[in-house]
Amino acid sequence: MERKAKFILTTQKTSLSETDFETVRAILEHAILRENENPDTTLERELEKIFSELDGENDTSELITEGVVREKESGGVVLEYNESELTGMEGCVTKIMFSKNKPGFVVMMREGMVNTSLSFETGKRHTSVYSTPYMPFRLCVNTLRVDNQFDTFGEIEIEYLLEIRGLSTERNILSIKTVFLD
Repeated sequence: MERKAKFILTTQKTSLSETDFETVRAILEHAILRENENPDTTLERELEKIFSELDGENDTSELITEGVVREKESGGVVLEYNESELTGMEGCVTKIMFSKNKPGFVVMMREGMVNTSLSFETGKRHTSVYSTPYMPFRLCVNTLRVDNQFDTFGEIEIEYLLEIRGLSTERNILSIKTVFLD
């Protein structure tokens, strides 16, 4: 089934220094071990504490665009929209995909002037290639949290560290709100 929708995408980026990134990585590893030993210590609390102490630059942007939501009988869901000049990726099509059977694993694909496939899964690190007209480069995505409430509220929120080899590291929070138009 295909339905027209309006997507409200909010992205909050915080640049991290190399020292901040290494600190976050070490604390994450420690917090995950402690969470397994003591369920009262949540990773989310540890992360809030860590990021409240960092002094990175914050940048928030919002994009409101129309697209389609495709839901398959098998449980697969695809949110698809065209990027705009505002995102700097005009001419690209973005697809956000997940299965209702496994909502905590989300894939974002971009096709057009840039091509990439980013995988998000809480506590996992995934590597991908970001191909541009100039050259391809490697990205590492360390997913901190996937909160997929699409079935209930039409919302998905993903918090992750994006490591661009040799250039920078960012903490990103991507929020996607879906409003059906039909």
